[in-house]
Amino acid sequence: MKAVILAAGRGSRLIPLTNIIPKPLLRIKDRPLIVNSIQTLYEVGIKKIALVVGFKGDTILEETAHLNLSDLEIQHIFCEEWERGNGISLFYSREFIGKDDFILLMSDHILDKEILEKLLEIEKKEKDFVACIAHVKINPRTKSEYLKKVIEESTKILKNEKNEVLRFGKKLKDFNGIDIGAFLCKPKVFEALEELKKEKKEVTVTDCMNRLIEKGNRIIGCDVTGHFWKDVDTLEDITVIEESIA
Repeated sequence: MKAVILAAGRGSRLIPLTNIIPKPLLRIKDRPLIVNSIQTLYEVGIKKIALVVGFKGDTILEETAHLNLSDLEIQHIFCEEWERGNGISLFYSREFIGKDDFILLMSDHILDKEILEKLLEIEKKEKDFVACIAHVKINPRTKSEYLKKVIEESTKILKNEKNEVLRFGKKLKDFNGIDIGAFLCKPKVFEALEELKKEKKEVTVTDCMNRLIEKGNRIIGCDVTGHFWKDVDTLEDITVIEESIA
């Protein structure tokens, strides 16, 4: 099993901080976000990892080039079109992946290793799918202002009773899961990305998943509600994570 971590974006919501420090190198408890992701993958036995970089990619390369983890193989892939969206960044990893299944993570997310273990279990149980998305349930009627904000800003999914995802989107009004940015994918995802790359200036992973669904491919869910995860979009998010793992 291989893994791809997308680390090419600008982190515009954290400007001016990210003008100096690329978002994947922002620190949680004195460890860069992207190193947390690498460590979590390593702990579940994934040692072949591609980091797709763009904005300040050289800085990220320097920070991750000499991690002291036995047998770890990191390939740095520079996406010269990183401003076209994270779907384009993912497309740049296609040669690294080849014909292998892979875990896809976002460099600005932090999550429990148990989430990855659950995704890897799916591969043993299910065969007829092109992607599996880890997701959580959050009550849309929550009184927490912070969780309301998380719901508003997150990509949401709608699943049917067979655990098949029908749609992805930030603006979905009907939804029953929150995408946490961790996927188990098969190489077929690159076919959808190649199509979209020719059609659109900006391409996201969400676009890719929706295109796969439109073409009749099966995408399934992996409910990881109760396990810790968080994406970092604001300084408040960093504070919340550090308090949670104190």
